[in-house]
Amino acid sequence: MGEAYKKIAITIMTGALSLAMFGCESEKKATNTNVAQENKEEQMDPLVEKQMKENEKNGNAVGNSSNKGKMAESNGWIYYAVNGDKNTGGIYRTKDQFQTSELVVKGVNASYINIKNKSLYFIHTDEDRNAGLSSLMKYDISSEKLDTLKADTNYVYIKDQTLFYPKKYSEHGGFDIVGIVKMDLKTGQEGEAAFKNSGWSRTIDDSILHWNKNRGTQVTKDNQTWSKENYATISSATYNNEKLYAVVDFSLPFETNQAEHGIYEIDIQQNNEKLLVKDALQMNVKGDTFYYLKKDGVYKKKINGGNEKVIYNKAVEPTKSYLYFVAGDMYLYTDNGTILNLDTKKSNEAEDKKLADDVMLKKVLNAQKELTNIQIAALTGSPKRMGNFSYGELVNPTYNTKNALETTLSTYFSKQFIAEYMKSEYIKELNGTMHYVIGDPGAKAGTKYTKILSAQLKDGKIEAQAETYNDYDNVTEEVKVEFIYENNQWVVNKMPRFDLG
Repeated sequence: MGEAYKKIAITIMTGALSLAMFGCESEKKATNTNVAQENKEEQMDPLVEKQMKENEKNGNAVGNSSNKGKMAESNGWIYYAVNGDKNTGGIYRTKDQFQTSELVVKGVNASYINIKNKSLYFIHTDEDRNAGLSSLMKYDISSEKLDTLKADTNYVYIKDQTLFYPKKYSEHGGFDIVGIVKMDLKTGQEGEAAFKNSGWSRTIDDSILHWNKNRGTQVTKDNQTWSKENYATISSATYNNEKLYAVVDFSLPFETNQAEHGIYEIDIQQNNEKLLVKDALQMNVKGDTFYYLKKDGVYKKKINGGNEKVIYNKAVEPTKSYLYFVAGDMYLYTDNGTILNLDTKKSNEAEDKKLADDVMLKKVLNAQKELTNIQIAALTGSPKRMGNFSYGELVNPTYNTKNALETTLSTYFSKQFIAEYMKSEYIKELNGTMHYVIGDPGAKAGTKYTKILSAQLKDGKIEAQAETYNDYDNVTEEVKVEFIYENNQWVVNKMPRFDLG
């Protein structure tokens, strides 16, 4: 196969072992594998098995697509996105629970992955050249051919042989007029959108999820619409036994005193809803069970009631973490590259295994980008003068409070790094909200990590030498970066900073 299918080499032991012994050992391993597979099949929850069969008809699970669709499965393979630039991003796949992985599509920043007819359909967001412009892409797995199907669209979902995507028709009052178009995958023919609205549109299976500038998110199916007098937003949703469940927030963006939000059962026909789980920020469904994010961790609870159970007791940032039902298990995927099986508690990152160079580079790039984003966010807040500095309020909810900021940073950084960062004179908590000093880092802002030169795993830490390049001064330097293993993932513990701090 081509470069897109680089295989992990298999080392065959030779020498002292005889052919007969090798054959016996292979037979034993094969037997053990078969027994393990049989046990898993015997223990499979019938409801989970039913859900998996239903998902096979579509490009991805409905709940996965609702959570940006960065993981999907097909024919025993788990496909997953590694987001980054043309050098670090791509779609990978694994068949052995992430012990080994292979690159499928290089250089794409993928989301909303769907797999149908031996092809990948996904959204690629080009943050390098086109300022975040998104396009619908198709990748033929057999021929390794990548095509752009539609430019300037930001969502895709496949049900049976129908592809749904949002199409912009016009503009009005500063808002796009969009509608969900259906494309027949067999013929390539498209139908006119059933209705058009201002703002944006998605789908929840074949229901239309759309935004109204006066009422927020609405859901329409069979000419009936769930809509509220008060502003509402939906962050994730799915169907289970023909019932619609969604995480709904009835408060305005950035509002301090937020209304009650959580997982609701939504009745489109009656235009009403019932709160089932309070304070959930994102969710997905496995069998008869909700899996959901709260501010302090990941929980699960039966759909028909009962007590909730914590299954991951670390705070996670819901805009950087996603729940995906794949291959019969629920996974926690983070933008830092960590993929944790919440059912087996196994991670794709092991404490006794050094990260690949490209994975380490992506982690430091993400970490540096987050620090830069915090500094930029201060420019939009109302400045407050204190001593020698002016501080801008971090209005963004992911930075606005001390707890929220620490949770966001924990996606990329260790507890030690965060503690030192929060002590800096450049960041302050004023009247319960976080502020960052307003200033210009100067030439330092032009510094970027370019490659990992070397790395070694020693005493529970990965100590790496990295190369940086400053395009303002045209200077290349070598710097030290240190990673430690916390909460089932490798995070940055030490690195040079190029913001004000």
